[in-house]
Amino acid sequence: MQTTTTQGSPEFVPPAERVATFDEDGTMWVEHPMYTEIMFTLERVVELSRTHPELKDQPRYSAVIPGDREAMAKFTETDLLKLVAVTHAGVSTDEFAAAVKARIFSFEQ
Repeated sequence: MQTTTTQGSPEFVPPAERVATFDEDGTMWVEHPMYTEIMFTLERVVELSRTHPELKDQPRYSAVIPGDREAMAKFTETDLLKLVAVTHAGVSTDEFAAAVKARIFSFEQ
């Protein structure tokens, strides 16, 4: 790698011409304590329960809404994927970006 980043090297590549690639094998993802996408999903379930109180009566949601970590620890991958599907269905890219941005700013303040 130093041969491409050291000026004067015959293989030097100017910064403007360099390309970075990522293989998405998970090494660049925040995984602990859990994936950020799952954290977003769990927060979104709580938000949705404010306008959809019937969610409180469904097992998966009844664990998430009060933050019952013991019950959530028993969720299967399918349980989590169903929560992701419900919390993301019908959400436009702009709506999703606004929701994420609102969370970022709320944490900064």
